[in-house]
Amino acid sequence: MFNLLLAISFIITTFSVKSMEITVDKKDKKFKKSASFPFSNKTSTKNLNATITTLQSEHPFVIAAESNNEVLVKNYLNNPYFNPNIHRYKTAFHACIENKNYHLLSLFLADPRINSCIKNKALQTGHDILKQHRLTESKSTLKEEMYEWQIKLFARLTLDRTTNTMCTGLKTSYQQGNITDTIIMDAIEMIKKKIDTIAQNQIVSKTEDEYVEDRQLPKTACFPKYATKNGFMIKKMQFILSLNDHEFMYDITL
Repeated sequence: MFNLLLAISFIITTFSVKSMEITVDKKDKKFKKSASFPFSNKTSTKNLNATITTLQSEHPFVIAAESNNEVLVKNYLNNPYFNPNIHRYKTAFHACIENKNYHLLSLFLADPRINSCIKNKALQTGHDILKQHRLTESKSTLKEEMYEWQIKLFARLTLDRTTNTMCTGLKTSYQQGNITDTIIMDAIEMIKKKIDTIAQNQIVSKTEDEYVEDRQLPKTACFPKYATKNGFMIKKMQFILSLNDHEFMYDITL
């Protein structure tokens, strides 16, 4: 019955989200805003959430992640109009890390819309949660696995923070229709250089009982490989810039 409710909620959400799209004008090479970009709209789920508020306190997408319902999570992520960062107390990203569901975590990391900077009600990022798990884990094999995932989450956190900062500076120009594809590509190169600089200076502490081993981040953790493929960064910046003012303040400038 519960899974049925989640499925119905997904269908309602899918068909109630306002259609939005951004196009690149090949003539003047400008990113043009139309009435809608195929990404997010928090207000579209208002009525849905109101109808099930007595049954749950989070969006069905977050509940799906909490219950390890991978099929439903994928259905949501396959919807280009959906904002996967939607949350009340925590995001689906937080939920999968709490559950130590690394397969689901891989799906989230591959999605350019995910913003790992968002904090839960306890003011923790996903990276904070995993670090806490690792410090309390007694089995060395699991501890090492968590450490490898912590490196990946640190890399994503750095990527998201740097990209969010860049997009904050470009938001006004985007709203005025002054963002060209050249500006976007230049911004992406600046983000990469910034992250490389951070990685060169960053020392990661690997803690076990009071023992600390200092070492630099591996090169693969500097700028995630998945972020170099299939227009990942372009999609990420388009998504962030397309957020309405409420979403931008709520999700990006925390």
